[in-house]
Amino acid sequence: MGVSGMSDPEQSRQFTLPRIADHDASATALLDRLGDATAFPLRILQAPRGYGKTALAVTWLRAQRGRVDIRFARLTTAANDRAGFWQEFLDCLEGRAPEVGGRTAPTSAATQERAIRMVAGLADPTLIVLDDYHEAGSQAGANEIDAVLVDLLRQNPQVFIMVAGRRPRALDSLGPLSVDAFIVGADDLRMTATMTAELARSIGLTLDRRGAERLTGELGGWPALVRAAIHQAILTDDPSTPPESFAGQYIAAAFHELASPALRDFALSTAVPSEFDLQTARALGSEEDAWAMISELTASGLLGATPAPSGSVYAYAPAVRRTLLGVMRQTSAELEPRAYRTLMQQAVRGDDPATALFYATQSRDWPAALEVIEACWDRLLLEAPDVLGAASRVLPAAKVSIDARLRMARDHLEPTGERRRRLHPYEPGGLSARLNASVIAGRGSNVRDDELLALLQWGVALLATGDLVTSAYAFAQAHTWATARKDGGSALAAVGAALAHALRGEPALAAPWLADPGLPAWRQTLDGEDHQDALLLALEAARALVLVDTDDAGAVPAALALADDPRRNDLSSLCVFIRAQAILQHGDEPAMLTHATNARAALDVTRRGSMAETYLAIVLVDLLLACEMPSSAREVLEFVEPRRDLRIALGRIHLAERRFGKALEDAEHVLRDQSPLGRYVLEAHLLAARAHDGAGRLPAAHAELRAAADLALIHGRTAPFGSMPPGRFMSLAGNDPSLQGLRPDLYRPDDGSGPRIVTLTPREAQVFHALLEHLGPVGIAQSLGLSPNTVKTHVRTIYRKLGVSSRADAIEQSNRVRIST
Repeated sequence: MGVSGMSDPEQSRQFTLPRIADHDASATALLDRLGDATAFPLRILQAPRGYGKTALAVTWLRAQRGRVDIRFARLTTAANDRAGFWQEFLDCLEGRAPEVGGRTAPTSAATQERAIRMVAGLADPTLIVLDDYHEAGSQAGANEIDAVLVDLLRQNPQVFIMVAGRRPRALDSLGPLSVDAFIVGADDLRMTATMTAELARSIGLTLDRRGAERLTGELGGWPALVRAAIHQAILTDDPSTPPESFAGQYIAAAFHELASPALRDFALSTAVPSEFDLQTARALGSEEDAWAMISELTASGLLGATPAPSGSVYAYAPAVRRTLLGVMRQTSAELEPRAYRTLMQQAVRGDDPATALFYATQSRDWPAALEVIEACWDRLLLEAPDVLGAASRVLPAAKVSIDARLRMARDHLEPTGERRRRLHPYEPGGLSARLNASVIAGRGSNVRDDELLALLQWGVALLATGDLVTSAYAFAQAHTWATARKDGGSALAAVGAALAHALRGEPALAAPWLADPGLPAWRQTLDGEDHQDALLLALEAARALVLVDTDDAGAVPAALALADDPRRNDLSSLCVFIRAQAILQHGDEPAMLTHATNARAALDVTRRGSMAETYLAIVLVDLLLACEMPSSAREVLEFVEPRRDLRIALGRIHLAERRFGKALEDAEHVLRDQSPLGRYVLEAHLLAARAHDGAGRLPAAHAELRAAADLALIHGRTAPFGSMPPGRFMSLAGNDPSLQGLRPDLYRPDDGSGPRIVTLTPREAQVFHALLEHLGPVGIAQSLGLSPNTVKTHVRTIYRKLGVSSRADAIEQSNRVRIST
């Protein structure tokens, strides 16, 4: 047995770009899977141009020499109808190369019948290889040709067929239903970043992981283009050469091979969005033909598909998309604005104002863009300030100059390159509605500039969604603007900035805003109207939270003095949180239980998923854990909307249960995926310190305590360190004075002023002295004539005031404190 019709198959190959069969990593990986020539009656290689189908086939065929009789042919355009195909099939069987221009056959039926008889007469196992099989019957008779080939395989067990083509055919589904078949598709041949790096290394180019990923991603793993890119990089000695600089001609050739002008227009239109789904494809093309066109483009290699929960998402590789856009702008310029208008209309119907605005500006439909901005200003500020800012910079200057909001967007909303990720969903109402109403109501007397008003509204809206960093920026910009123009709105901006920094746990940044020289005069202008009460409450809330976070002696009075708004909006819920946090740090158990009840009631009416809900849930968990009610604490987390910051509360529950590994996972989750709130980063380091300490990893615990201390130094927030048991804090702090300074209550002053004073009630003082003599609450109860439960309550209060967590620590502290009643 020999090889007929392929004495030198290398000479028959014609390639637009270099083909490097000897280093084809994807082909090499598939050779074993193709198996022996007689393992499958039918092998189908179906992939776009340049995916290495011929390289794979020829490499595999070389290994089959001497095992079967091989007949090889590369079909030409003469095979586009049935008569021409069967003539070239017959030439293949007889070992003749196709003639240029084809050979005229008497009739299709006669040539087909002669080929069938010749196949039936083959005595030895014979492998028939048809390359460029997409040419077979492409103009007429494709399905009939596929059906006859399947019949040949079923009736002639000594015959085996391999076809390699660029487009899907009936054979792809009909063949495997009739005979055993092995199918290789584009996904099997597409190159990965690892393959790209290996190929580059084999021919003398070093690509790091990131470079290989960039090149492979830009070209969609298209093997011929990846090989060409590597060769181009070697020739130019520049691996950063844009892929389309050498791939454009190849991609354009694949585009022009598409079957119809309608399909080519569809490809150009769908290249306008960076990605699209079937619904978008139907809007851009034909309702009836969109799916068929997507299938054709996918088979051509131009388009890729990614599975998604709601259906596949389609996208062109970046270099392919840029090339298609270039072709469109040169040959069909009218398609681009038409596609943008269609996409804009679809986004409006889908309630996606950011996308609608983007496409409106791309199509230069200024009335539509202004209509979207007018209808969805608040949402655009929150969801896509970069899109809003970019739109304001391309809108006609005459339109922008007369709209204060657009001027603000033009000057202050810088492009970020990506959509803003919001922590909490935007909803009308709550904190945003009340403060916005307050700002607008105060416009006549305090805010005289519409652009300043827009900045203030932006800051308030960001507060509502928990984007505290950008909110503080917006208020700072507003303050700068107002100060430069001597506008009374500077005080409103100072209140907003102070509240944003205080809620983020940055008292050192909030304090200067609270000391703004314009605030005293502004307060004197308040006349007790509802909108001004809200602004005053925001100011006092920021001030109280700063005192709480710095563990100031005035924290509890300031927190308890916050007004209790019966309407229960986000602002009043935040006040409940501040009061609860103050009592957690300085109250006794009955007070903690009272404020836990208040926090739970506030949760019932707080907006789901809001920042206020997150803060309330965490402080409620802390209160319940302080009252030794871990099961109730867990129930809180089951009730509220899951948020990443809530892992800090879960970690404290795990810590109370001595599940140190779980607690550490929770802390690392918060640190790894920090939210825009930012308040609980310091506390996550403290949680990690306690988890490491509980597991006996003292160096790691000290390192986490040090990290927390560094944040405390930056932000001025020391209160969280009071949650650590004094004995463990002192052990981890060692002789480090910077760490010791975070808990001055635990260290005797160096000036010889004596021990610190701890104030107890008379009954608590009795219990404290009895604690030094008796081992447990039963002995203390008997000595004082109290119930054991009452003794337990007093002991917990004494431990908290001493800053200890055990009888041994209390005895140690008894020599370092003076009890006052």
